[in-house]
Amino acid sequence: MTSSRTLRRITLLLCVFLAGCSRDGTPVATLSAATTHPSLPRDSVRTRRILADSQSIDFMDGSVSRDGRFVTGLDAATGNLVIRDLRSDEQRILTRGGNWVKGDNALTTRISPDGRMVAFVWSFGPPSYAFEIRVIGTDGSRERVLRKGKSFGSTIIGDWTPDSRQIVVSASSEGNDREIAVMSVADGSVRTIKSVGWRYPGTMRVSPNGRRVAYAITLDRGSSARDIYMLELDGTREVRLTSDMQPKDVLGWSEDGRTLYYETRSNDAATVWRVSVSDRSPAPPPQVVRSDIWGLTRLALNKGTLYYAVTTHRAAIYSLAVDFESGRVTAPSSVVAAGEEISMLGRVAWSPDRRIAFVRNAPTAGTAASVIVFRDVRSGEEHQMPVSLSGVRLLDWSRDGRSLSVAGYDRGIQARYRLDLSTGKQTFIDRLVDYDEIPQASPNTRREYVVRMDSAADSSALVARENGTTHEMVLLREKRIWRAVLSPDGKYVGVVGLPYADARSAYVAIVPAAGGPARIVHRTAQPRTLGLQIDWTPDSRFLTFIEHDTGAHIAELWKIGVSADSAERVTQLQGASPAYARMSPDGHHVGYVSMVGANVRELWAMENLPGSGRSGDRP
Repeated sequence: MTSSRTLRRITLLLCVFLAGCSRDGTPVATLSAATTHPSLPRDSVRTRRILADSQSIDFMDGSVSRDGRFVTGLDAATGNLVIRDLRSDEQRILTRGGNWVKGDNALTTRISPDGRMVAFVWSFGPPSYAFEIRVIGTDGSRERVLRKGKSFGSTIIGDWTPDSRQIVVSASSEGNDREIAVMSVADGSVRTIKSVGWRYPGTMRVSPNGRRVAYAITLDRGSSARDIYMLELDGTREVRLTSDMQPKDVLGWSEDGRTLYYETRSNDAATVWRVSVSDRSPAPPPQVVRSDIWGLTRLALNKGTLYYAVTTHRAAIYSLAVDFESGRVTAPSSVVAAGEEISMLGRVAWSPDRRIAFVRNAPTAGTAASVIVFRDVRSGEEHQMPVSLSGVRLLDWSRDGRSLSVAGYDRGIQARYRLDLSTGKQTFIDRLVDYDEIPQASPNTRREYVVRMDSAADSSALVARENGTTHEMVLLREKRIWRAVLSPDGKYVGVVGLPYADARSAYVAIVPAAGGPARIVHRTAQPRTLGLQIDWTPDSRFLTFIEHDTGAHIAELWKIGVSADSAERVTQLQGASPAYARMSPDGHHVGYVSMVGANVRELWAMENLPGSGRSGDRP
């Protein structure tokens, strides 16, 4: 068995190889911010690794109990809610029904202060994409639904009140403005404290006496800059604690409630700060507690100890050169960009002159702002454009290269927008219920194609409808249709279909756009499954798609000729979990979103935080 000393040495070597470490082994960035910010002596803060690399639990959506004994997260295999005893190393799955393939899984877990309950979000995949706020006992009993919603993100869990009877949440009002509210654990009722309009509060933390909540919020549309406010839970009074307009988010409070800790971000590195809580505005200047912690994901701040997860896994944008006529790779996959702020759901888009666009989330959680990055894959030249939308997904670049259509949320409403690339102006196109309900127009614009869910029949339908009339025709009906993409020449629709709701099998079909029998050209069965993204080559000769082997954890790019009887494997894609492959306008390059770096998951504690009055309690 490997000794703890050996594990520590391996971790140190890994950190040095990947990004460098602090002298006590904490992963840090290569360049230190301590040279530019006044900070406290490094020896006043201690860090230690609580749990080494664990492949079975994902801490990123986790929390830590107040006594430091339990940590919650997601089961890496299923997406169910998991709790782990850090003293005994016993790990238990608390929920059932998790299925990454279907998109059903837990998110954003919070352990109650009394250690008896866990509040969490349960997210549903297609076709509903709904969510529920639930609570469950830490022993797995008494699971209850507190609140349901039709769109994910309309209610976001913040923090428990100290008496474990209420949860502070960020919720959308009936008018789709964002509100800070208190939810009753007894019956799920919600009491609004403050309306913040279009803005999204970040992480919310309730003070030890239960009278105040601290949060960071965006002040300007299209900006990731956020400042921290302290709000009385009765809604009577609010104080601004920072005013430097930098991207930041709240970590938590000291035990006496006199100090608030927060973080700022620079790429993948975080800096921890402290600010004295004062009724004066502006508050006293903040101080740096620890700078340049690499890969930090905050979990909890309890009794003077900050618990955080560290991972070397990063989202990445890849580019691959392919000759689809011969089925050969002409240049191997290369990483165009990487970083934890890159959106895995943002997709990519190609310009007519072979620039690739992708989405970066704002540097801190909960903000409404995203950034679209435009990068020339040949020169590496890059520029950015902020957008005042959350959950941004790139759709299509216009043929003249002057605009980009995007989907995103504004005040809880999902819609399509046209983004003018010279001015940054967003123009509303239409509201969306789901991504697949975006109509795809034929080349002559006389007909459009859309996937429609029939809830009564529990099935999906691919529908062609004539513009300007009520006439429509069902081209394909299936239990689930994950994706449908019209070919550039308007003659065929490529479809990913599922005959069973549990995704035990899937197929690729080519459907005549004018009507006629669908031709199934490829089938899979678990552990193999099909990705959500399919695409046509610009000449409409080949349909491309991604096939995943969930057992071997690999993904492959496949192609099928429009008149061929069977599909051909092109290559195995680099990176972990490749998705959303998009074809470049020249038909010779594929861009996709994936992960890069070793999938290391570790749990760390930062103890003896200045101003906390405690040195930290060991589990």
